[in-house]
Amino acid sequence: MRARRISMLAAAAFFAGACARPDLLPYLDAAADAADAPMLDARDAPATDVPAVPDVPDVALLDVTDAASADVADVADVQGADAPDVRDVPAVVDAGVDAPVVADVLLDVARDAGDAPDVVDVPDVPNAPDVVCASGLTACSGVCVPTSTNPLNCGSCGNACDGAHACRAGSCAMLTCPPGMALIPAATFQMGDPMSDDTYARPVHPVQLSAYCIDLHEVTVADYRGCPSATCTTPRTGTSCNNGVAGRDNHPVNCVNWAQGDAYCRWRGAHLPTEAQWEFAARSTDARTYPWGNPLPTNQLCWMSATTCPVGSFPAGNSAYGVADMAGNVCEWVADWWSSYAASTVPLVDPTGPTSSSVRPVRGGAFSYTTESDLRSSWREASDPTNTNPTLGFRCARDPM
Repeated sequence: MRARRISMLAAAAFFAGACARPDLLPYLDAAADAADAPMLDARDAPATDVPAVPDVPDVALLDVTDAASADVADVADVQGADAPDVRDVPAVVDAGVDAPVVADVLLDVARDAGDAPDVVDVPDVPNAPDVVCASGLTACSGVCVPTSTNPLNCGSCGNACDGAHACRAGSCAMLTCPPGMALIPAATFQMGDPMSDDTYARPVHPVQLSAYCIDLHEVTVADYRGCPSATCTTPRTGTSCNNGVAGRDNHPVNCVNWAQGDAYCRWRGAHLPTEAQWEFAARSTDARTYPWGNPLPTNQLCWMSATTCPVGSFPAGNSAYGVADMAGNVCEWVADWWSSYAASTVPLVDPTGPTSSSVRPVRGGAFSYTTESDLRSSWREASDPTNTNPTLGFRCARDPM
């Protein structure tokens, strides 16, 4: 049996050589016939001269894994070859083999075969140098252009600042307010209320406002007392007036006329809010009916009362910007002279009202009010500017920093 195995191995080697050397095919046929012949006992075999078999050339063996379906072509001159020239061999990727690893191997094979160029490192491209512009100019896409202070095109590079920022020196800067004041961002809103019972609140019209600051609370008795008497005259005293009444320091100062409110705000470096500023701080951009939203008044404010309440006592009634007591407690003087609304489709920009009139608006409703409609944020009433009624007080506004 050992001799038969040797014969089979020899035949296999011979066959491999014949694949590369067609002139060996006759010997291959002879070997095949010999393999099919019955085996003889070597002891009985007559002595016979065996013709010399030419040396089988070395065959380069390929380690082919999972290549049953691969078509291998153009295998040339195996004798003495270091490696076959293999072309058009489809990649066979096992499920667990990383695709990038296989790609790297195939690239190496292609490069060795001369089918792929070597990869050449590309040098980094240096960054373009920063453009330095003269004073008053801003670099936009490498070009110096005049610096803009327009918040819609801050710095002239197309950067728009939002309502809580201002364009300063070509950059959007965050606006701030002094302590005790709320920042109201620049915006456009619909002023007035088409559903109001108050005819003075119609027609609705668009208003565009710049950013501003407004007091979080109405000016209190203690606040007003801090103003020098040479600037701020003493409020009236009497029934339902808070000035001079013990325990009322944190109540809104009332029984003051328009000029007293204006003088106090100016002493603080501020001013009475315009009617549009007051309404937007109360209503925001969603045109809410009341400072807190659209639900009817219940316990969100100081109303149906014989006296005022300490400021900020009803946080549930604060506006969207956190401003307190914009409904109830005291009606508030505003800066404008009185006028009726006019229909318009073009926004009024930072309106300040007419230049003169005989009466001034008051807003917000008071502690003694009992009618819901009189507490709407759109509600407005005309009053003689010399009036010192106990229902009248004020708060201040100013430009942001």
